[in-house]
Amino acid sequence: MTVVFFETTMTVTDTARAFADAGIDKPACGPNPSQNFGAPEMTGSFFQWRPVATTYPGGISALTSHSQWTMDGFNTPVSYNKFLSATFPAYTAAYTIDFEVIAAYTTYPNGCNTRDTVRLFYQPNCGGDWCQPLTAKLSGTNGTCSGSTSWIEGVSLGGLSSTWTTYSVDGVVQAANTAPRGLFEDNNGVKGNQLFVGATHPSRVIVDFDDPSWGWSGANVVVYRLTSFGNFGGGNIDCHKDIQVFSAQNATPVVGVIDNSLCTFPAPGTRFGINGQVGPYVVTGSDYTTAPNSSLIWQWGQAGSNTTPFITGNGNTPFPTLDPTKSTNFWVKVKDPATGCVAYDTLTMNVVEVIANTGE
Repeated sequence: MTVVFFETTMTVTDTARAFADAGIDKPACGPNPSQNFGAPEMTGSFFQWRPVATTYPGGISALTSHSQWTMDGFNTPVSYNKFLSATFPAYTAAYTIDFEVIAAYTTYPNGCNTRDTVRLFYQPNCGGDWCQPLTAKLSGTNGTCSGSTSWIEGVSLGGLSSTWTTYSVDGVVQAANTAPRGLFEDNNGVKGNQLFVGATHPSRVIVDFDDPSWGWSGANVVVYRLTSFGNFGGGNIDCHKDIQVFSAQNATPVVGVIDNSLCTFPAPGTRFGINGQVGPYVVTGSDYTTAPNSSLIWQWGQAGSNTTPFITGNGNTPFPTLDPTKSTNFWVKVKDPATGCVAYDTLTMNVVEVIANTGE
């Protein structure tokens, strides 16, 4: 008998995962529009930029075949361009272009890669209303919450000046031109000097309002305002953009959610709230769905596997109605759609059975 052995080998290469960051949305205008994209935080060795969507008439094919269209590495599968420079067609109406960047440490598409997108806003008249393209983006390594490694980057038309102020703290609107406490210079990702009111500021800043010396100590949510102003295209521009930041230290932006107790009588079983008020209990606190705060996404739930839902109403609002028949732990999750930051809190409702004793 002849026995034949076969041996198969497989080589697996472990590579680092690149971080794609296309930068922030930007505007362009006039007869010869151009713009640059990308961010210094992007990592990798190979990058591919490409337009993926546009409102330009005729779509991407008409856009990229225009004589004014130029783009670094266009139609090139592999590029070393971390930053993108591009020119676009002039047109009689506004349009947008969405660019995608793919970042990898090995040649795409064979290696692990990540992707990010960025948008260009084009307007034909440079003297028009430029408040809409003014954008601000919150990023960082701290879950887009306040922290020494989180930053806000704002952008408008080149040549305009920028200034930062504090608009509101925990839902309370501050006086005009309140100092931007919690904002600092960004020295290549390192927190630098604090920003003072009344000065022209960089458009990219570190946001850390939990800082003990130059912050809003104990605050849950701070709304900062970026104002862009100056003369462009023969007209004065004065625009602002608000961006909301959560605290990284405090558990939640929900103020006033405090553990409570309910009482029950075995017959007829009527529950009573705090101070003898009849249940069910309606949660109270600060409403973070109204101005100047962004529209947050609320979700309430109850811990455990209770078959009877004790959240009887408004479970997707700041103030749900709770009607537990036994002691229950509730949880709330709040998400800011503008930044992606998520905060959590818990609420314990103790239900105590009170047995009437009439004596002998």
